[in-house]
Amino acid sequence: MKSFRSRIRYSAVALVAVLLATFNAFVYWGFETLSGQYMDARLHGLAQTLAELFERHPEFLMASEGEIARYQGTLSPRVTELREVLHSVQVLSLNGEVIWKGMDVLQNHPASGVVLDRVRNGEFAFETVRTPAGMLVRRIVIPLHREDEVRFALQAEASLSHFEKTHRNLMGLLSIGSVFVIGVAWLGGSWIARQVLLPVEALNRAAEEISASSLRSTVSLHVPYKEFTQLAQAFNGMLERLRKAYESQRRFVDDAAHEIQTPLTVIQGNLEWAAQKPRTYEEYREVLTTSLRHVARLITLAKSLLMLTRFGGETPPVHLAPLSLEPILSELVEDLRPLAQDRGLTLTLELEPIPKIQGDAERLKQVLINLLDNAFRYTPPGGSVTVRTSRVGDRVAIAVRDTGVGIPVDALPMIFERFYRGTETKGHNPDGVGLGLAIVKEIAQAHNGSVTVDSTVGLGSTFTLWLPAVAA
Repeated sequence: MKSFRSRIRYSAVALVAVLLATFNAFVYWGFETLSGQYMDARLHGLAQTLAELFERHPEFLMASEGEIARYQGTLSPRVTELREVLHSVQVLSLNGEVIWKGMDVLQNHPASGVVLDRVRNGEFAFETVRTPAGMLVRRIVIPLHREDEVRFALQAEASLSHFEKTHRNLMGLLSIGSVFVIGVAWLGGSWIARQVLLPVEALNRAAEEISASSLRSTVSLHVPYKEFTQLAQAFNGMLERLRKAYESQRRFVDDAAHEIQTPLTVIQGNLEWAAQKPRTYEEYREVLTTSLRHVARLITLAKSLLMLTRFGGETPPVHLAPLSLEPILSELVEDLRPLAQDRGLTLTLELEPIPKIQGDAERLKQVLINLLDNAFRYTPPGGSVTVRTSRVGDRVAIAVRDTGVGIPVDALPMIFERFYRGTETKGHNPDGVGLGLAIVKEIAQAHNGSVTVDSTVGLGSTFTLWLPAVAA
């Protein structure tokens, strides 16, 4: 597996290398362009000066008989001074024949036909050529006028050896500077990587030291960067959630073990008592009845635990489909009305127009049965239980309201926890296992909904199931 520290270091070096390469290319191109422009301007200016000189003083090029003179070894002081500035100067005929040249003229290729054509048209031209000796020279050829006609071509050349050497020196300096900067980038990248990963390493050490007994500990990062502070806060938040989940799971296991142990202990005691000596028929019958009741309790507990486990997975066991609640509620209330009448209660259904929902009919029936069963158990004879539907914004509300004993305020936050059974409820539901409302909550959340409770001691409770409505 690749190291993130190395990735930071190599990325920094690669970025600096790309930037340096771009910068060096731009500097080299700029220098080459500017030096070329400088050379061309210098050649052009000096060639123009020479052309004006020859046009004003044609005697420099004319012999005593009026013919064009070849160079014989001596020049006037002005021409000599100009020759020393340039590397070489020549005067050509329009056919390219050399008819005059200064001292130390380089032996190189004659002017090309394209250049001479431009001179005949009264234009000047630049070209770069290499001498037989391998020297690179820059050349300008401009027209010489006589009596308003182009009669000759003046060719001035300058060696580019100095510029080539300067270019090489510049490239060497840029290369040395680039190596130095890349080295600094390597060291700087290592330092940055170390500084960046210090908080991460601290979190790593903290994570390795975490155990069930140290979930209450927190991580403190003393760094002046808000991103790492946020990371530490998120890590501590995760630890807090893990702690709560661990404590909840531990309580769940303890409560489950206690709920399982009680009926098993009763069953074991009854069986041992029955096995000690022969018993009467009525005594055996009592033992079996009591044992069967506790076995039924164990079966109910096992089914409830299994359902909670399935709903706690990644894919809750629900099959959502567009569902109309009115027929389900009407059928359920009619089925449970005899049970309510046996307990001396009045069961009422109040339906308001509501839209369809995405739901699982069987699971929603289970929720409503659990809520109505609780209402029946904790409402004394003569009371009433009402099921009412309504629409609130983009949600559908199904409220189960009773006139029972109510729930204390301090118990409301824990009413949906697993195995929670308040002291005020145990007398009304001694056989309960405390998982009914926990299952209601899980099913509601599996439908992307929720369940709430509003209760007043002595006046009753209202459990409301909230479900999202299907968009019209």
